[in-house]
Amino acid sequence: MTQPTSDIASLIKSDDELKLVLVPFPVLGVPSIQAGRVELALARLATPQQFFEFHHRIFSGRGTIDGPRALAVAKDMGFSKERLIKAADEDAVTKAMIAHVQLGDAMGFSVTPAFVIKGAAILGYPGKKALAGIIQSIRTCDMVVC
Repeated sequence: MTQPTSDIASLIKSDDELKLVLVPFPVLGVPSIQAGRVELALARLATPQQFFEFHHRIFSGRGTIDGPRALAVAKDMGFSKERLIKAADEDAVTKAMIAHVQLGDAMGFSVTPAFVIKGAAILGYPGKKALAGIIQSIRTCDMVVC
């Protein structure tokens, strides 16, 4: 079985019109918050392609996604651990984290991943076939399901 990150990367690679916006939404307590802070710091220091690669790497494996894991992945990609920690502690990252949590809460998200496609929220990963079907429906009838 493929991982959601691999499926999503495959869908994006095969479709130039498909756009993805990654919004860190820490729902699993302190470890998620730590990883989210690193992710937001990296978003400020990396190119969009590097940010996507980081996201893909960190969510491709199993186990707890926390600050140390996020820092290890970023370091493996060539980013300075010290610079990331400094950026993760900035007020701008805190404000972004609060805004993401408020947005997720307002949308009723309680799990990750979650998707918003054409105004519909999808909680959890529905699978590559289902996502591809939703994309096709939007192109066919401008709705999530025709």
